[in-house]
Amino acid sequence: MDGACTILFVTGFLALMANHWESMWDSVAVILTILYNIINIVIMAYCFYKSNE
Repeated sequence: MDGACTILFVTGFLALMANHWESMWDSVAVILTILYNIINIVIMAYCFYKSNE
């Protein structure tokens, strides 16, 4: 488990939080959720690539 994979779990947690904020501030939460999902995909791809080196 390297630093990038730790970041993956942190961003996953933040994305979960953003989903709970959605009822309070729709557009901000939607933007945050989309950003976190993009970040998660990038980090997962990076972890997958690193583990296959």
